[in-house]
Amino acid sequence: MIIIRTLGFATALGFILLCAHVLWDSRQEAAEQSRDTDANLALAVAQDIKRNFEFYDLSLQGVTDALALPELKQLSPAIRTRTLFDHAAMATYLNRIVVMDTAGNVTEDSRPDDPLQGNFADREYFRVHLGDQDPGLFVSKPFLSKRSSGGWVMALSRRISNPDGSFAGVVTGTLSLDYFHALFINLKTVPLGVFSVARSDGTMIMRYPFRLRAIGMDLSNSRLFEHFPAERSGAYEADSGVDATRRIYSYTQVGNLPLVVVIGSAKETIFAAWRRKAWIIGSLMAALGLAMVTLSAILVRELRRRRVTEKELAATAAALAKAAATDELTGLPNRRCFDETAEREWKRAIRDGTPISVLVVDVDLFKAYNDTYGHLSGDKALQVVASCIQATIKRPADFGARFGGEEFALLLPSTDAKGALKVAEELRAAVAASRSTYPGRLDRDMSVSIGATSVWPKRGDDFERTFVVADRALFRAKELGRNRIEYSEPAPVLPLRASLPDADPVKSAARQL
Repeated sequence: MIIIRTLGFATALGFILLCAHVLWDSRQEAAEQSRDTDANLALAVAQDIKRNFEFYDLSLQGVTDALALPELKQLSPAIRTRTLFDHAAMATYLNRIVVMDTAGNVTEDSRPDDPLQGNFADREYFRVHLGDQDPGLFVSKPFLSKRSSGGWVMALSRRISNPDGSFAGVVTGTLSLDYFHALFINLKTVPLGVFSVARSDGTMIMRYPFRLRAIGMDLSNSRLFEHFPAERSGAYEADSGVDATRRIYSYTQVGNLPLVVVIGSAKETIFAAWRRKAWIIGSLMAALGLAMVTLSAILVRELRRRRVTEKELAATAAALAKAAATDELTGLPNRRCFDETAEREWKRAIRDGTPISVLVVDVDLFKAYNDTYGHLSGDKALQVVASCIQATIKRPADFGARFGGEEFALLLPSTDAKGALKVAEELRAAVAASRSTYPGRLDRDMSVSIGATSVWPKRGDDFERTFVVADRALFRAKELGRNRIEYSEPAPVLPLRASLPDADPVKSAARQL
């Protein structure tokens, strides 16, 4: 029962663990799929930004190349402006390009109708080129423009060098952050998803969904910069510094530019479908596990009932078997049980080479006693004789049975003639000593006559012949006066009667005397 219950619980637990393993793998797969999708999208966005920034950079390089033309100074202001800034006219979102001299003063402007005036030597995009002969394209932090539309812009600048490599000034273009907003707004976003681009120093440039306060935010202490720039691309999980949403972020650097594109998907969105799937599968597995436990409990209950029923049936069968093998009046084994036991013990005696003795007992003058005192007294007499037999046979192997009517038989395995006669005398004396229990008297006290024989059986010998020898010894005891024991040695060959004692009409008639 414990094993079945344990197996039921173990099976249910196994299903639950298997379900948990499958769901965990499914969850990891959902997260991995989201990371791969976001990584591919971040790479595509980075390539688009890289391509456009290369185009903007070509505009700046076109200005520096035109400044190197010797005849430029001889041109009229209008022609000179067109020569310098012809490429810039094709650059979308590039608001204006200006040229600054070594002191930071604006000398040329792509918008002569609204020229930028002032000194910008203190600006980051100017100072970075003073000490570096080839810093390449510089990308500034975002700032709020005081000219044109007055929106948020960032500066892209390049160094202007003399033929000897000395510093000759800076060419600078202002790029509207609307470029990034337009780029992100055209991307297909998921609920709570976020796109952003930042400088490599941790300055936020643009975020979508748009948050004005996010522009210029310092992200240098965020989880992103625990990985970047040591790893140019990768993924991480963190809470957003803008809206505190837990997301899985994928990032990649924009070419060799000091820019990084970050795309994040909220875990709530990533695992929404997985949670529905997990709820369905989990519910089914929980129901299956509960069913397994319930079935185990039902099986244990039914097995217990079956065991109780089997015990009851076994007890009933044992009682029936005992009843079938027991004489109801005396409580001794009956004739059928005697025959089965005799056959078994006879074979054992042949196999072991041991003697076996047979006693045939008959109550003297029982018919007359029964007729005089009634059947109830006769039954009582038979019960007392049976009690004397049970008291006489002391060894476990000794066997006594009611053979039929007032006749009893004793089987004494491993007992020779001397032992058989001793048991016979004890039984005769026990019956004689019990005469005070009988009401009334005939011409003598109640007694039994006993016929005995003992044999060392060999293969081929027949038990019935041995029984006939003992039965004939009993007949002789009755002829010689009753209340006595007669012993006969078994003959090599004896004619078999048609059946056992009750079939001999002469002897049966003698027993009634």
